Amino acid sequence: MQLYKKVHFVTRDDALVARAEQILAQANLSLLRSSTHQEIEREVTRQVPPLVLLDAEIGERETIETCSTLRQSAGMTEMAILVLVATMDDENMVALLNAGADDVVGRELKPLSFKARVSSHLRRIATARDLARNVHDSEVLIDITSTLIAPSDIMEGLYRTATLIAAELTVERCSVVLVRPEGDYGLVIASSDDPEMRSLPINLNRYPEITRAAEQQSPLIIDNVEQSALLRHVLPNLKDVGVKSVALFPITQKDQTVGVIFLRFFNKREKFVRREMVFCQTVANAAAIALRNVEIVEMLKAKTLEVEKVQLEAESKLLRLQRYEEFFKSAADGMVVLEQSQKMIFANPEAAVILGMAEAELHGRPFADCLSPSEVGRFERLLDEFTHGKVRRRVDFNIRGDAPRDQIVSISAASLLDEEGMTLLIMRDVTEERMVARRLVEAQKRLVEGEKRMAMVEVAGTAAHELNNPLTSIFTSLAMARRQMRVDEKIEERILDNIEKETDRMASIIRRLSKITEYSTTSYVGDARIIDLEKACPVDPDEER
Repeated sequence: MQLYKKVHFVTRDDALVARAEQILAQANLSLLRSSTHQEIEREVTRQVPPLVLLDAEIGERETIETCSTLRQSAGMTEMAILVLVATMDDENMVALLNAGADDVVGRELKPLSFKARVSSHLRRIATARDLARNVHDSEVLIDITSTLIAPSDIMEGLYRTATLIAAELTVERCSVVLVRPEGDYGLVIASSDDPEMRSLPINLNRYPEITRAAEQQSPLIIDNVEQSALLRHVLPNLKDVGVKSVALFPITQKDQTVGVIFLRFFNKREKFVRREMVFCQTVANAAAIALRNVEIVEMLKAKTLEVEKVQLEAESKLLRLQRYEEFFKSAADGMVVLEQSQKMIFANPEAAVILGMAEAELHGRPFADCLSPSEVGRFERLLDEFTHGKVRRRVDFNIRGDAPRDQIVSISAASLLDEEGMTLLIMRDVTEERMVARRLVEAQKRLVEGEKRMAMVEVAGTAAHELNNPLTSIFTSLAMARRQMRVDEKIEERILDNIEKETDRMASIIRRLSKITEYSTTSYVGDARIIDLEKACPVDPDEER
């Protein structure tokens, strides 16, 4: 029975709160205070408290209405209401009890009597709540048992069972997993989040929690997967799918574990209460009875033979690879052998270094898991080109990792001599090479820009020098023409002024050409571009004046 430790007190009397806290502290109880009846009414709509102390000093009418409202919201068995009154008036007490109050006590709060009555009501509510839960659990268990023993599809029954457990315990995924007696492979036959799941084989080497629960034949609860030594080697996989806590309950027949009910939580579960443990183990026992005489056991045997065949083929392939082992291990390049499913069945030490994992971790893992997600499509196209006999070439890929910069690996595909269905990947870490090449290209660009700028400055200087001589001659001739021209000839004066203005403009352009410091162009006629003097040599206002 779960005992409650908090009591809600509705009062405006600070002194009364202090006295109640002092008395209830002796029973390890604490108070949560509300000053108005509206506050406690809102609280009950969110979560029903086990016990409410209601001070009648808030007003006789308000007290009766609050009792009635709380009782309608919480029901008779979910919450106890104790009203504190100044005087024990029979008529008023009857009205309060009729409105939903469970008890009436004096506001003077006699310690022994008050503490005993509060504790008694809390025990009564705890018992009532436990009884209600047990009744509910019994109804659900009856429903599950009826589903499992019905002559209809056992697989559908197991799926419905998984969904009921997931709903009852608020778990993200509940699976029913059968295990081989050898403890090496399992078969997922139902999953609450996938109604189509019927026979998914899994390698139990990647599920140490299933192996442990099957071996010990007792429930296994891991409330924090990150702190579990058992799950240390598979923790990255659990983090990838967001699992925070796990719970497993063995399905046993005649002292032999035939499977487990496997719960995975995406929100950390602090603890499993006894009721939840009993509920899950009862379901596991019901599943064991249902599985005893159905064809599903035969299916497991057939799947076992299939798994053994695949395992033998894999072992055979590994034996054939042994003749290349010394060559692979001594190779300077990383080498990985893929089977048709693109899973790695062999990796040499250099490949393990490049991919940042131990050789044992790479075995059986899809190679695409080692790539950045955006690179998976390109990798599949590379394998497709190889399969269709196209020219094999080296392609750069970004490797997934925790490094602050991308790791670039050059990969090519090759056939493994006569080994049908197996592909050899040859890889080399070219991160530094690509970075050097990138810096070289950038340096070349800067060099070209510098040469352009130097050539432009030299051309501009030559043009300024060559144009300056005829311009000087024009200025001299213009000055001589002005001295020879008669003053009253206005037209000639205007022409000379215009010649002088344009000549000054040419002189300004020549001065700017001789001071060009950077290379900048602008659009001209059509697609042509010319030097942008405004940016290449900004105007000096003092010089222009």
